[in-house]
Amino acid sequence: MPAGSQNAYIYSDDQGRTKTRGAFANPNNYLAVPANFNEAQANAFAADIASSGMVDGLRKMYAAFKQGGEQDLQRHPKWGIPKEFATPAFVGSASYHLGSVTGRAGLPPVLSEIGGGAANMLNGYVEQPVRRLLGRKSTEIDTTGPRFLSQQANFARGHSDATAVRKPAWLTNDFGLGSQGQAPPGTDRRRQEHR
Repeated sequence: MPAGSQNAYIYSDDQGRTKTRGAFANPNNYLAVPANFNEAQANAFAADIASSGMVDGLRKMYAAFKQGGEQDLQRHPKWGIPKEFATPAFVGSASYHLGSVTGRAGLPPVLSEIGGGAANMLNGYVEQPVRRLLGRKSTEIDTTGPRFLSQQANFARGHSDATAVRKPAWLTNDFGLGSQGQAPPGTDRRRQEHR
């Protein structure tokens, strides 16, 4: 997705020296993730959600993906990010991760979109303005996407990639036939191919 990590600074060290904008450090706009993030962890979390039942699973999803939740790749100390800090370079991957876990858990995307959008809206229009009024550190929350989400394209791609993985083998496996296509009805494929 255009933007994402392209607009963020990517640092060469933990002191913030030699800042390089993502457009130069990441010219292909790959999704940037925390160094200790891995797909196996994401799959395990999605499996836990899938086995929790709809209500408990949605509650766990909300707690984990809300701003500062343990699955928030932009903010949580679990990912090596100091408390009260956000990492803009991880915005795209955080959205992709939410979509991927939603898909792998077998949840329809609209549930995460509504839940995430509502949390984003409350955070952007209530919590952050109150923090500014009190003179506390605040962040800008992007609510420009559908249902008040940001990075909608990355969320959608994460969900579609995950649901493609979840399809039964008989739907995705061509069983060695490659792109041969379907023989016309009533035609014996073996005879047609040997002509």
